[in-house]
Amino acid sequence: MREEASATLRWQSARLPNINALQSYLGAILPDPAPLQLLSGQAASHGRLDITAEQLSGEVNVAGERLTTRWQSEEQVGTLTSDMRLFLPIRQAAMDGSTLNISGTRLAWQVADIDRPSERLASVLVLTDGRFQRRGNAPSGQFSLEGSVQQLGFLNAFLPDAHGLTIAGEGQLFAQGAFRNNRLLAPTRLRVNADQLEVSFLDYLATGRGELTAQLDSAEQARLSLGIPASR
Repeated sequence: MREEASATLRWQSARLPNINALQSYLGAILPDPAPLQLLSGQAASHGRLDITAEQLSGEVNVAGERLTTRWQSEEQVGTLTSDMRLFLPIRQAAMDGSTLNISGTRLAWQVADIDRPSERLASVLVLTDGRFQRRGNAPSGQFSLEGSVQQLGFLNAFLPDAHGLTIAGEGQLFAQGAFRNNRLLAPTRLRVNADQLEVSFLDYLATGRGELTAQLDSAEQARLSLGIPASR
């Protein structure tokens, strides 16, 4: 009888006084240490969850304002401020945390580096395929992502200053691939198509309609290409 039990949870106009409370849920699918930490900010939510003994499904809608998050990689760390709207369909989530399918997730947000508050990245991203697994402490998954990205110059905060490379403009982003732990698996592809793209490197400046493509072909081989018809 207990194994066949089920429940439905619905909520409206719920308030989350501090998004830091969600960090433990991110830890279920992110590597350790987590590349993204939710520090502070408030959010409102409504949604529905259908729960059984083995899994849950449903959808969650979240709207957040003045959110503060920290990102980190092996050599870089930064703090971001953002406003966001999230639609999170939970197709299937195992109660033991072993599998999660959130395909169809839609995220719209405006975000800025805390050191560059005047330059904000406005984006709408759709996770057309988002399936994740966890075995022991090793997260893995498959993803397919597409959307529009404005103010690409925001991404300069993630580029090492020593390389002297900066980008600006706006465009469409497409990504498809897989990962295990904190490593991308082949084949993984990223493409940015921009009607207005500007790339500077040392004393050179290239502008115009362009395409930036990055592709991981194997563990030993990766490719990066940039094409802009007009430059100076």
